[in-house]
Amino acid sequence: MRRKSPYARVSITLPREVLAAGDRLARAADRPRSWVIAEAIRIYQGGPQAQPAAPALLHLTPEELLARPITVIGDAPAVDVFTVAWTVKYEQAVGRAASARVEGVVIPFVGLDDLIATKRTGGLQEAADIEVLEEIKRALAESGRG
Repeated sequence: MRRKSPYARVSITLPREVLAAGDRLARAADRPRSWVIAEAIRIYQGGPQAQPAAPALLHLTPEELLARPITVIGDAPAVDVFTVAWTVKYEQAVGRAASARVEGVVIPFVGLDDLIATKRTGGLQEAADIEVLEEIKRALAESGRG
């Protein structure tokens, strides 16, 4: 008796620019186009990635990165790069940004108040995140660092 394959063939229609972006990612990752599409579906569903996507995403041009509302780089740790964050706009947040030095590299990140504002979406996980962030904010204020 023939064993059934765990794979299925599908046919999809994508806008040319989306397909071109997928092809660029595939070339950068040295993977087939189908791998890029499968990774996108896994990421969309919140599932584990087959392998970290960072090498491919590092080859995005600034224009390609800015064209996406969110880009997730890596998986442990995952870094979320947002270009759109609900009511917080870059022009407003950049002046309130914080930074940290990690292994000699200064890494800027969104300020605590702006991070809390980006979490005000009405979602359950975001509400839990806000509780934790507000507690961090209180602790920083009490220690004189906030």
